[in-house]
Amino acid sequence: MARNVLSTQRRRSERETRAVERIVARRLLDGDDIADLTDRIDAEEPARRALSAMADLPEGERALLELVVIDQLTVAEAAQALDIRVGTARVRLHRARRTLRKVPGVAAALVMEGL
Repeated sequence: MARNVLSTQRRRSERETRAVERIVARRLLDGDDIADLTDRIDAEEPARRALSAMADLPEGERALLELVVIDQLTVAEAAQALDIRVGTARVRLHRARRTLRKVPGVAAALVMEGL
């Protein structure tokens, strides 16, 4: 019985030590850190809106936009990947960009992304 009590106490002590080590390893945020995080979150808002607006695009336009913008394919390469003509790809890309530019707050993200 004493061995079980000692074993339980040792395990409890080890768990407490690990918990304290995890807490001690983290530093508290100061005012500047919080301001930096807030700025980063605010700066990412247009990109989040753009991604949300992309989800609402028709499948063909969204797929083409993803290939050109995210995967960095040329329009011709994206057209080949989607098995469509290059002219069709250009029209779809134009429509997708035009639709995204109309979404409030997305225009800034599009300019930054080179759209």
